[in-house]
Amino acid sequence: MAAVSLSLVVVSLTRVYAAFATSETAETMLLDAVSSLVISVAILDVAKYVMEEEVLRSRELRMPHEAREAVTKFMVIIALVVSIEGIVLVFELGKDAPELLIYPVLLLSVSVLIVVGLGVFQRLSLKSEARLSTGSAEDAED
Repeated sequence: MAAVSLSLVVVSLTRVYAAFATSETAETMLLDAVSSLVISVAILDVAKYVMEEEVLRSRELRMPHEAREAVTKFMVIIALVVSIEGIVLVFELGKDAPELLIYPVLLLSVSVLIVVGLGVFQRLSLKSEARLSTGSAEDAED
């Protein structure tokens, strides 16, 4: 995954160079380069996450707060990529095809739903962790 990410960075840099060399479609090429860079950073973050969580810390059983933190990191990466991609699409389609703006708006709405869902997940996870910790404290007293 890291190699794919680095390849996308090289492609993005090539697009930026081409955009400056030919000023006809510089804006479109730069937006494409930003889109590729965002995707490559997301892929690199996911690769880093997989390496840290699954390879370096290969534990079978985790504490609930560790699992919550891992899911939160992963979902934040996804939410950021989806929202940035939606913003790039707004700029790309805003000038050329405004009738298609519904799709980036839906994409941005999905990113909002991801963040709201993550907030609900955090709240429920913290409540269950608190219940588990008070339950184990009561079990220790008995």
